[in-house]
Amino acid sequence: MSDATRFSVRAVTFDDGIASVIHSSDVDGEYVLHTDYARLKAEVERLVDERCLRGEGIKQNEIRIARLKAKFERLTKAGDAMAADLIGEFGSYNSVDEWNAAKKGCQP
Repeated sequence: MSDATRFSVRAVTFDDGIASVIHSSDVDGEYVLHTDYARLKAEVERLVDERCLRGEGIKQNEIRIARLKAKFERLTKAGDAMAADLIGEFGSYNSVDEWNAAKKGCQP
């Protein structure tokens, strides 16, 4: 996006008492044309809306991550309970060893 042309404005009074306003292009000027101002304002509103949408997307992803972590914890606890039941019933079981390896991130 290109920057708006800025202007400086100064009042000048001539010897005959007539006053005039002179404006000139100035990179540090305090004023911009109304059309540039309107364009810049619309761009700011668009960027704010876009940022809000991104923020909502981030919030939704954080909620989704929290739900997945909770689901992971529930499944891990269920797997541990199932492994304990198998050990209690059969003493030792290959699936239990595989489960414990998988929890550590190892392949059986």
